[in-house]
Amino acid sequence: MKNSGVFLGGGNWFSTPVTPTVPLARLVMVPPHTVGAFSVGNTSYLPLHEKNATVQLVSSLALKGINKIEIDYPTKIKEVSFSPLDTSLKYISSGQLTNSHIDIEKYKLWLEKTKSGFGYGLTPYQSPLGFKSDRSPQNFSAMHVISDKSVLYEEIPDKDNIFLTMKAAQNKDGGFGEQAGVVSELFTTYCVVATSFILKNKNYNIKKCLDFVKSCQNDDGGFGNAPGYPSDIWHTNFGVLILHLLNSEANFPEKLIQYLVSAQNEDGGFAVFPNLSSEVFSTFRAIDSLRLLDIEIPNKERVISWLQSMQDVNEGGFHISENKPISFVGSYHAIAALYLLDTLPINIEKIKIWFGNHQAKDGGFSKLLHHPSDTTDEGFISLHASYMLEQKINPYWIAIIT
Repeated sequence: MKNSGVFLGGGNWFSTPVTPTVPLARLVMVPPHTVGAFSVGNTSYLPLHEKNATVQLVSSLALKGINKIEIDYPTKIKEVSFSPLDTSLKYISSGQLTNSHIDIEKYKLWLEKTKSGFGYGLTPYQSPLGFKSDRSPQNFSAMHVISDKSVLYEEIPDKDNIFLTMKAAQNKDGGFGEQAGVVSELFTTYCVVATSFILKNKNYNIKKCLDFVKSCQNDDGGFGNAPGYPSDIWHTNFGVLILHLLNSEANFPEKLIQYLVSAQNEDGGFAVFPNLSSEVFSTFRAIDSLRLLDIEIPNKERVISWLQSMQDVNEGGFHISENKPISFVGSYHAIAALYLLDTLPINIEKIKIWFGNHQAKDGGFSKLLHHPSDTTDEGFISLHASYMLEQKINPYWIAIIT
């Protein structure tokens, strides 16, 4: 390649360049036919034409024969308290929204248009309308659509065939890819396991799935997105979620708890890795994981105060962290974290209006104000957040379906 060096696609699908989030195959979106980019089915967003200093440094160390880099994680054992989570799911939602600013009927129509064969695509539209216009069936989208329909108590037709499409993405290693033929990831494995839970369909190789999930846990107690990937709070959450839904336990349960609590900072929030700054994404992921493990959230009042302080007093949405941008996806994470802590944002009406302003003319939702609709992810966020803001959704559902 030009100027030699090591090239690696990296970045964030819906966050900021400095905040690691879910490393899906479609990590960083590049224009079609960009030199250096490649496609895997519908996922043509990985920029191998880019380099970054970290990759060059790690690669140079590897070339010099240094095959292991030690990361200095906190080693001090922190005391934790146990508090059983209420896992009863007698209801999902407790009625229709009454004071939201989103048009549910228009959203239902938009949601139906995403159906593709027996599955669901990211959007109702086909290429070449935009780089996210994709109706091919995807496990990520299917989970969101089925979750939304469950919250709205809408009929889910062809349940067995929907799951048959998703089951086809299970690989020999036991994990699931985004689609059949795509490599296994912890996140996409979660999408299938969560959908299996909703549909009450366990017709897949659960033992091999658990083997894959447990192979993603590292010696530090956390989970990476695939075997050999470093731990982070995001993927640790998906590991915990899958094991919880399948009534299993991590290889190193005590280390897992310590990894999670070690990511908490003095301000009460949690970071994506221990020793980094707090942000709302990882704060929810850590809180969710700890509650599913029946651990009381340390410094609960401090966490609540920090989360509530991230709400923008003028706009209504939440900042990722102090002095960082307002984030659509981050706002969902902040609200969900507060909901699991039995509280809500300070200015509820303002954020209801903010979500309403993100609804596009076609009924879908966009991350940006007054833009065309994005994907089923934005719809899932808006619907679930609106139900939380009216306290009409089961907290356990929020804990396991995210």
